[in-house]
Amino acid sequence: MKTWYVYAHYNLNTNELFYIGVGTGKRAYNKNRNQLWKNIVVKHGYRVEMLRTGFTNRDEAVKVEIRLQQLNKPRACFQYGDRLNSIQSQETKDKRAKALTGKKRSKETKQLLSSQKMGKLNPMYKKEVSQETRDKYSAYHNGRDMTEEHKLKIRESNAKTLGKSIVNCRGDIYPTLRAAANTFCPKNISGTSRALKTGRTAGKYEDGTKVRWSYHVNS
Repeated sequence: MKTWYVYAHYNLNTNELFYIGVGTGKRAYNKNRNQLWKNIVVKHGYRVEMLRTGFTNRDEAVKVEIRLQQLNKPRACFQYGDRLNSIQSQETKDKRAKALTGKKRSKETKQLLSSQKMGKLNPMYKKEVSQETRDKYSAYHNGRDMTEEHKLKIRESNAKTLGKSIVNCRGDIYPTLRAAANTFCPKNISGTSRALKTGRTAGKYEDGTKVRWSYHVNS
């Protein structure tokens, strides 16, 4: 029977607990990690310690992992990393919001920012999000209540696409965004959604031609 465990990584020089994760098999010893984790390990090395073992249900292991992360706040975990996700005070957030309110980026600035994250320049280029990371995001967002303002924005956004299908540059029409994405890039539905909004491409035809998307108004 497959079992899961919760493990920790400690700095060899300072004995600091800098990472807590959940895994099975040899995951605790795998070095395919985020950049902050790698920076710490290259400089100091690390040791592995099993915190909890014998879970037959992955969800239970993830719950324990998150609880231990919240208690210890290991800095190489994505939600606590001081470089990856620095925590700002509410006062700082309010100042930033006030300074940016009403300001709009020019088309040139948007294109420049976009070009800096396209193709091989994108940090997620040819990378897949691990199931471990997906579970963390899911657990973080599970049960969170949206504000009425947020719900209103979603309703307004959905209303704009009501009665519209998705069409590609060769005239193929799809009833939904998911149906369109599943045909060309099933692992990148959000990329297809962005392509619809920005006019960029998402996915390729068999001959290598990139697919451009737009909305199609149903008659």
